Amino acid sequence: CSHSPLHSTHLPCARYHARCSAGPSNVWFGIGFNATLMADKPYAITIEGSSGSVVERRLGSHDGNNPAGTVLKKSVTVVSNTVVNGLRTVVLTRPIQGATTQHYTFDPSNLQMDFINAVGSSPTLAFHKSSTAASIALWPTGAADHAW
Repeated sequence: CSHSPLHSTHLPCARYHARCSAGPSNVWFGIGFNATLMADKPYAITIEGSSGSVVERRLGSHDGNNPAGTVLKKSVTVVSNTVVNGLRTVVLTRPIQGATTQHYTFDPSNLQMDFINAVGSSPTLAFHKSSTAASIALWPTGAADHAW
């Protein structure tokens, strides 16, 4: 998610595994997939600061009436959600295929993805304190064992 996202795909079980770390555990953070701007209105996963609750949503845009977007049906499974020295680490899995057309469908043959990420200054989702866009290289685990 924010600052140092680490992602890997697991093709045999058709699930996407993600480890997301962010700054202080008392503020929200999130990542929007396959996007370079919030105006792309991407599928996003946000983590609430105080509770660590994981929320899937389709983001709106800054200039719209609903920048927080629409909360979506939960498709992620939280493997772990820990806080050590004020840093929250969340490990998630979800199917590669999006649960609805609003959920992002990961393409296991695409090993690079643009994303946006942000960190807030409050526990619940609100305007971000900082944000950036980047691109990440995804590597399948056990690639030698799988036919592409």
